[in-house]
Amino acid sequence: MSQTLPESAKLACYYQFGIWHFRIAQGHQLHATVTDCLFRTTETLTGSVRQYTAALTDLLCKETGLSAETLDIEIRYAITTLVAMGFIPEATPAGSATAETLATLDVFTDIMQSSYVNFFKSQDGLETTILAKIGQTLYPLHLHLLHFNQHPIDSHPNIMNAYQFYPLHTAYTCMYYDELQHVLNCPSRR
Repeated sequence: MSQTLPESAKLACYYQFGIWHFRIAQGHQLHATVTDCLFRTTETLTGSVRQYTAALTDLLCKETGLSAETLDIEIRYAITTLVAMGFIPEATPAGSATAETLATLDVFTDIMQSSYVNFFKSQDGLETTILAKIGQTLYPLHLHLLHFNQHPIDSHPNIMNAYQFYPLHTAYTCMYYDELQHVLNCPSRR
């Protein structure tokens, strides 16, 4: 399901792509040590991630003299970033994620369910279909956490404003985030 990006997101995507393309054009390519193993091998990707990968590969092949290995590293990094930043909203874990990534996403789903049960004192928890829909919606965010966890972006949101306008949602989200911190081994940012 493709959705229209807001102008600010389009602008951010253009800047991201411009910096990435300029870096490559200047001969500053990524090395295999920079990549992560969140996505399956390029040849086994499916769906929209495969289509974007093919389009970027065609574009870079025409404009650079990168080796096949370096080209693959650059494309995978770009695609992972684009999905993690929400620029490919139709991307699905089933179409791209490795078994390890899917297992981690399952842990995130389990945390979401247990947080819901504990927070709302619910015996039943969330229905499976609702949990799956939430997981799909949060896929870019979860991928963002996994992808950028090596180089965390220090952001301090104003939680007091969130509590003022959305107290129940904020309390539940903070509980969920605290549980995620243990899984990701990241320091508290609140």
